[in-house]
Amino acid sequence: MTSVAVFITLALAPTDEPADADAAIDDGASTASDDEASTAAPGARALPPPRGEGGRAAPRASAPRGRPPSPAARAPASYVWTGGASLAAAELGALATGARVSAELARVAPSARAGLALRLSYGWADFSVVPPLAGEARFRLSDAQVEPCLLARSQRLYVSACAAGQLGALSATATGVPVSGRATMPWIAAGTSARLRVHLTHGLSLEAGIAALVPFIRRTFALADPVRPVFRPAPLLLEGSLGLAMSASF
Repeated sequence: MTSVAVFITLALAPTDEPADADAAIDDGASTASDDEASTAAPGARALPPPRGEGGRAAPRASAPRGRPPSPAARAPASYVWTGGASLAAAELGALATGARVSAELARVAPSARAGLALRLSYGWADFSVVPPLAGEARFRLSDAQVEPCLLARSQRLYVSACAAGQLGALSATATGVPVSGRATMPWIAAGTSARLRVHLTHGLSLEAGIAALVPFIRRTFALADPVRPVFRPAPLLLEGSLGLAMSASF
């Protein structure tokens, strides 16, 4: 048992121990006493850590760290509210001019260049028709319009493509004739629209839009005494608009 204990102690000792200890092991001689063997074992030192180039300790390998998500990836999608007013012109068999006010709510992710929007607006347009013989018929088209949209954006531009639906009324008032009166027909139309918005300053933008809609109801307005037709809406309505809009994000 004594020789085994000495062998383990010397095997764990650093390389700068005296060389005669190794020689004693090779000869198989037991030169240390039982007391020396018992005191030598506690004094044994562990092997030194591996050394790198230049005698410096090799750096410890650290666990790889994941890249933190970017602020844009952590940020939730933002909502953009836009309200505006514009001048409008419509061609529906006669040229009508008016205005349109609108409100839009869009949802856009910070890191994306596309989003969704819902736009509500109310517009009106006036025109007049001079029938044969005498008199005048004054018309007003008023409608509420809803538009679900896909939008794309850049630093200063918003471009949107929408489906559009209109619900309203086309009314006419006859003047300058023996029998004057007022007539109204319902207005229901659907189609598409597109819009371009250019940011001018913070929150303020210039907006231009165009729409093409098909009316589902087309009745003929006529005057009496004598009976003569005055106006019937065209099968396609074209509308253009130009105005200003204010936006806010939340």
